[in-house]
Amino acid sequence: MPLSLMSMVGVVVGAAVLIAGLWLLREPKQGTKRAGLSVPTRMATALALLVLGYHIAAWSLPDSWTPMKVPLENWWLLAIGGVMMLSSSVVMDRRDEETQRQRDEETK
Repeated sequence: MPLSLMSMVGVVVGAAVLIAGLWLLREPKQGTKRAGLSVPTRMATALALLVLGYHIAAWSLPDSWTPMKVPLENWWLLAIGGVMMLSSSVVMDRRDEETQRQRDEETK
């Protein structure tokens, strides 16, 4: 079965998002923007991009090619899960930074 142009575009976009997730998994060099993210937040973002990229590509392909995926009509569940994961990671980073700042002030 040949793929339509829109299916191919969806697969390419999904692959690009997936590659962005893989890129975030790499250890950042000192002084780069990614180095400012904590390791858990960077990993959570990478995982969210990997899952999202897979699903974008899977939604673009015929159902018989990708039997394991969130149904397209439930895309919002995937979005809510990703937002919750990322926001909780950022909140925990902020709490950790605040705790560290308070410890530093107490030792002065």
